[in-house]
Amino acid sequence: LMIRRPPRSTQGVSSAASDVYKRQVPTLPRTISDFGGGTQIGNALRMFNTEWARRVRGRGPVVLLISDGWDRGTPEHLEQEIARLQRSCHRLVWPNPLLGSPDYLPLTRGMQAALRWVDDFLPVHNMASLKGLAQHLNQLPRHRSNHTSAVQSA
Repeated sequence: LMIRRPPRSTQGVSSAASDVYKRQVPTLPRTISDFGGGTQIGNALRMFNTEWARRVRGRGPVVLLISDGWDRGTPEHLEQEIARLQRSCHRLVWPNPLLGSPDYLPLTRGMQAALRWVDDFLPVHNMASLKGLAQHLNQLPRHRSNHTSAVQSA
């Protein structure tokens, strides 16, 4: 869900877009039960693992899990599901937009639980990092080596 605030210069001016914004945005926390509450990565991975992984597992996919890692669920649940996903894919790559910040450390409980199962932990915060991600993906080995821990690239 992406909601864009009208520019400040138009906040006093009535327009269709600003009227919708003023009317709808205050109701979002009442209508969306987990609005502003973080992501349930473990639950999303469980759904993927049970509904979709079997359909693509035979081809040894490279899985991109693009997230900032702020998980509202339990670290144990996230670790269980990410371990299951990692065992069923060729490579598990976690592009994280926060990783581009020089002050960022993956200290959330969810990231701590997940990182041991991630093959590559990469920044995706600007165009250069997206280009780096593409280059990284193009250079992946054809066969999986023994998994050790996440590799972080700048």
